[in-house]
Amino acid sequence: MDTIGIIDMGSNSVRLILVRVFKDLSFRLMDEHKESIRLGDGIDQYSNLKEDKIQDALKTMKMFKRLCDAQNATKIIAVATAAVRKANNGQELIDRIYDETNIDMKVISGKDEAYFDYLAVSHSVFSKDGLILDIGGGSFELVLMKNRELIESVSIPMGSIDFAQKFKIKDPLTKDEEKKMMKFISDKLKEVPWLKSAKNLPLIGVGGTLRNIGKINMLKRNYPIDILHNYEVKTDEVFEIYDELKAMDYESKKSYPGLSSDRADIFIGSLGLVSAIMKQINSDKLIVSGKGVREGLFYNYLLEKNVYVDNPLMLSLENTTKIMGLDLVHSYQVRKLTKRLFDLLKPVHKITDDIGNIIDTSSLLHDAGIIINYYNHHRNSFFVILNSQVNGLSHKELLMSAYTASMHRKNKALENYSRYKLLLDSEDVQKIKKIAIFLRIAESLDKSMSCIVSDLEIEIKKDKVIIKVISKDNPEVELNDARTAMSAFKKLYKLDLIIE
Repeated sequence: MDTIGIIDMGSNSVRLILVRVFKDLSFRLMDEHKESIRLGDGIDQYSNLKEDKIQDALKTMKMFKRLCDAQNATKIIAVATAAVRKANNGQELIDRIYDETNIDMKVISGKDEAYFDYLAVSHSVFSKDGLILDIGGGSFELVLMKNRELIESVSIPMGSIDFAQKFKIKDPLTKDEEKKMMKFISDKLKEVPWLKSAKNLPLIGVGGTLRNIGKINMLKRNYPIDILHNYEVKTDEVFEIYDELKAMDYESKKSYPGLSSDRADIFIGSLGLVSAIMKQINSDKLIVSGKGVREGLFYNYLLEKNVYVDNPLMLSLENTTKIMGLDLVHSYQVRKLTKRLFDLLKPVHKITDDIGNIIDTSSLLHDAGIIINYYNHHRNSFFVILNSQVNGLSHKELLMSAYTASMHRKNKALENYSRYKLLLDSEDVQKIKKIAIFLRIAESLDKSMSCIVSDLEIEIKKDKVIIKVISKDNPEVELNDARTAMSAFKKLYKLDLIIE
């Protein structure tokens, strides 16, 4: 078992995550910390970092070193980005960090920063395609991703702090100042000729500015799930936030719901950039990524350990089952039988949508609630899955998976689905019920957790469905348990169910 500390020193803030990695290469986030030191705000006329900012950085690194030591970190990966890249005395800071903390910090290029953003997004965001935007204090990165492959990337040395220094954005933005700023942004985007290849793709946002947009929009909508990662904001909602905030003074922005007070003075420049990019590529939505450079560095660490990822959802699900201590063999058997029932009974359930992610998640994590208590663990599974930070799912898929898993035994959880009406409609509820009955039967058919059932055959008649269980041994326990779902099946499908 190893504990990895990962530090990202940006122009706005310094961030730390501590991740515990087990022998089977499953992993768990143990702690995270952030210090806003505005390093990029402390560069003088000679392009040197000012001593007071250097002292802030050293103080923060010493604190982070203590946190790493407290968790017995076996490895610390530390990188510095735009502020240190730009500064003439950046290497001096790196040397002093090593002398005072023994942390070997590396200054990474803008291209590397874009690559680590890509790794974080491609391993965790549900969309396979998109234009990734990371706005830091001293630069912004753009990455064109298609089918989770990096197609193009660029780093432009202009960030939120630079916008605040170049334009008067702290207080209400005048029409003249806005015109200058948007012209400047337009000229910067002309430096990216491949941007036209991102037409009609979602914008995938990394960094504090993009997270703040998500938080603001969540509060406006009274969003029922407090999860930023993979949260979606419509383009016109982004424009609406920009129009509101650009007219506000600094004090009003500081108290604006969802906007971090420490970003109030610099937010409008970055928000203008987001709006301009979305308009230029005709994007219909912003997808917020809660993962960035730090997580990208961690996924790079896994790649170096030969952990290759074709499907980020499956990596996340396998990791979650391991760290929860769930029975992997049983979980995969339930998944196999649930998928088999779903495929064989297509003429009955008539679901045409791609719901493979929901089946995978709900079946592999159906027993997740056991980590709280065995009794009523199906109900606990709802809250555990909803808060498990599973990657690669939209919020709708996550919620539907949680509900489906919670119904793998007798449960009336969906009676209260109206709380989530922003995400689920009556059709979604019917889909959940239809998948859940298959999950319930599949779980029963592995009641002894011995994979006794090798396959299923289905016969669909006018008034009934016959499930024929193929088994190498006598599956009496499994059959008896599965038959408890017959009345629920009939109520849902208006067909008798026979299991033999």
